[in-house]
Amino acid sequence: MKRKSTFIILNALLAVSACSIVACNKSSGQSGYEDKEKFQEKELNVYREKDHPDEKKFKARFYENTPNIPYVNVKDYYKEFFAHEDYKLNIDNSIYEFTTADNSSFMRFDIAQDILIYKRIGGFSNHSESIRANGKSFLHGIKETVNGYADKVIPLYQYNIDIHGDKENLYVPLSFLSIFSGGDWMYSVTYNSQDIYVLDRSGVISNGLARTPDYYGESYFAPMMDLDTPRGEDVAKYTYGQFCLTFDHFRGYTAQLSFGDNNLLSLGTNGLLEEYHPQIKELLLSTKKADYYAGYSLLLGGMYDGGHTATLMNTQDPTLGINGPSNLLDATEYADELAYYNEHYIQTATNNELYRMGFGKEKAKYIPEYIFMTQEDPIGQPNYYHYDADKKTAYLGFDSFVTDSAAWDEFYKNHKTPDQAPVDTDSFAFIRSKFYQAKADGAKNLVLDLSTNGGGNSSALIGILGLFNKAKGFISFNNVDNKTRETSYCGVDVNLDGEFNDADVEEASKFDFNFGVLTSKGSFSCGNLLPSLLKEIGVKTIGRTSGGGSCSIQTESTIDGLFFAHSSQRCLSNANGENIDTGVAPDLELPISFNEVSGYLMPDCSQYYDLATIGDYLTTAYQTAQR
Repeated sequence: MKRKSTFIILNALLAVSACSIVACNKSSGQSGYEDKEKFQEKELNVYREKDHPDEKKFKARFYENTPNIPYVNVKDYYKEFFAHEDYKLNIDNSIYEFTTADNSSFMRFDIAQDILIYKRIGGFSNHSESIRANGKSFLHGIKETVNGYADKVIPLYQYNIDIHGDKENLYVPLSFLSIFSGGDWMYSVTYNSQDIYVLDRSGVISNGLARTPDYYGESYFAPMMDLDTPRGEDVAKYTYGQFCLTFDHFRGYTAQLSFGDNNLLSLGTNGLLEEYHPQIKELLLSTKKADYYAGYSLLLGGMYDGGHTATLMNTQDPTLGINGPSNLLDATEYADELAYYNEHYIQTATNNELYRMGFGKEKAKYIPEYIFMTQEDPIGQPNYYHYDADKKTAYLGFDSFVTDSAAWDEFYKNHKTPDQAPVDTDSFAFIRSKFYQAKADGAKNLVLDLSTNGGGNSSALIGILGLFNKAKGFISFNNVDNKTRETSYCGVDVNLDGEFNDADVEEASKFDFNFGVLTSKGSFSCGNLLPSLLKEIGVKTIGRTSGGGSCSIQTESTIDGLFFAHSSQRCLSNANGENIDTGVAPDLELPISFNEVSGYLMPDCSQYYDLATIGDYLTTAYQTAQR
């Protein structure tokens, strides 16, 4: 009865969904020192390099009730994979409190009640200092402000997530920690039913080698592709619970969700699936791998929100890729779900991609320096610089925010000169170099073209913002998880001397252009955020309302190795604390017409990329503002 009364209190105070996914199997009188469930310990291989496991293995526990789920010592996990030996564990009977060195963040597990309370999850997910081996950067943190706060309470028993402990250590499922430690979205530790793999998508600790699931190839995928061997029932229940927990508690508010935010927020993930998509729940809980993979794709398709929430597996794979559901499921039995998936995910995603591609093709017509790229024919980089001498207007653009952390680390450690900055592989370096070129060309106006920019790394965004804003960058989030507003302020090393001081402010002050930013519906994520931040400091926005994408990205992996990303609880906001998922409206709207091509509406941008009109507008707008 103790467990039930706790559940009622949590529902009353926290509005937690009333429908429990699975029943808890622990007795209410159990203490931290009485965790008597039997287990086996196994030494698991750890892969950081392709086909070459580490000499040192990593120890995991497999408990009697969950024989297929690896549990790891939390202290050992953060020490081994994130270089944190300073995290602390305090035990008081059944309460296990895991804290950061400065006590600013904690995860407090009551293993008798299967309840988690935590504070400031960022303390466990912001590992850039260890992932990048204290690498140098063009950014320098100045301060961070947090307004408001509420500790977060999660009834883990609702999600079939069991926690174990003994007199000295806390043990949790390895993939459960990916919810917390996956905050740096380029880095993840995962388990593929056999071994542990470190997936470092930015390659900063691997000498430039980006480790994705594809990087590991057959060794990573072998147990997944063995479709004849069923999943364990413990794995099926656990992975379903992890999906529900993720989208109930660690997903931000997005206006573009296929399933519909209102249903998800009011019913919870389990309630949503039970009421509207019971076949997806059935597939996710299946012990047949083919059914489960189809359900995995259908779930993430329903969670599609413009591009942040998606599988990170090989999208072309016939089993785990976009067309997996149609390949794996009976077309008649699952006709409704397949039709929904096709309409709300495949068609929507295709329309979004074709819209951006249409803009790219049109841009190449009117801006000769822009080289349109396709996946089939990558003929160049979509970074460009164009100067209109008649209007004294410089146009510079790029299609994704990229930070080459390894190159910057080498740049600063070897004391390289500014002309050796990684302009070919890093967005901040490229845009910075073109600011100087625009100055040398005699430009009065400068337009940053984000009309085909689909987003990317926020570090590059903050650096570019500093070029417009006298070497100061900032970024704000509404954390819908614990109801806080968080703002981070950074100094930007504009002169690239490795120092952050007034010399950078003086250098950035030389960029006294009439600034504009060009946006379209294709300006997504960081391509949506930067126009919002620039508008706050007085930069003119031109074009069409940007395409939204208001949350930072978080990555996770399931207990059987499926890797996915989702919009996190940190929602990007403007100066007023408002969600920017509906996009940023322009100060000057440019006309666009559309032509139907093979059933899709493709943009005609002949008037949109009218560079002379844009140049005249900026000259007039700033002259008017100065009067």
